[in-house]
Amino acid sequence: MKTTSFVFALILLTGILACNKECAECPKPVTAQSSDTTKPVITVNSPTDLSTFIGGESILVNATFSDDRALSQYRIEVHNAFDGHTHGKINGAALPLAFDTIVSISGTVDSQQFNIYIPQDVAAGEYHFIVTALDAAGNEAIFVERDLTFINPNDTVPPGVSFNYPDFTATGLQFTFVPGKDTFQLPISATLFDQLNDGSPGVLKSYSLLFKHLGLHAKQMQTASDSGEVIYEITNTNIGGSAYGLGQTLILNKSDLLHDHDYLLELIIRDQKGNFIERDLKYHIRYF
Repeated sequence: MKTTSFVFALILLTGILACNKECAECPKPVTAQSSDTTKPVITVNSPTDLSTFIGGESILVNATFSDDRALSQYRIEVHNAFDGHTHGKINGAALPLAFDTIVSISGTVDSQQFNIYIPQDVAAGEYHFIVTALDAAGNEAIFVERDLTFINPNDTVPPGVSFNYPDFTATGLQFTFVPGKDTFQLPISATLFDQLNDGSPGVLKSYSLLFKHLGLHAKQMQTASDSGEVIYEITNTNIGGSAYGLGQTLILNKSDLLHDHDYLLELIIRDQKGNFIERDLKYHIRYF
């Protein structure tokens, strides 16, 4: 009987040791850190929101991280806010700034200050500056975001456009579907062009044609970017050259539109340095 008890105890002990070494699902001892649910706090003194920087300058980063028990790490990321969040060079295009760093920190308070260099030939446009942080217990801070604008010093001139049709200088156009007709053709004809600061030819990159439903509160909206559901979209992301003849026709289906509502035709043009221009034309559509 004693021998049997000894063997059973030995088997139990072996099982416990094996559990401690190999079992990923075995209960873990409760530690003081596991009861920590307080998030760390991020304070960003610089850069400030809506700051503008020119290629060749640096972004001064000044931030403080604090936690009630122990900090672990922070992350700072800068990426472009262009359409589609596309990164990389295309046909010699200026390169968007892409910065991402993760740094280990400790203690209850840690202040960081350093510079992020902006390349001289940076792609112009809107960027996001985002800061996150973790404490030793894995709690994540409420992130801090700053919207920044970068300017390319070699090319600050946005693209231009000359319209043949429709007349984008009009305050608005009205269209009424003919009874029995279920489609409407909306032709767009224009010449797009670009130049550098010194007047020499620039390089076009892309255009987007959008037809938006502005909803019930369109009269309060100042621009197309304020709101609007996109119904039709035509995009060309690889134009090239300093001039481009745009010829497109939108086929509007009556079934996709609402009676007696406002719509917006929007044209956005970008050059290879990230400069852009937007032109809008309001339509009011009725049908029977």
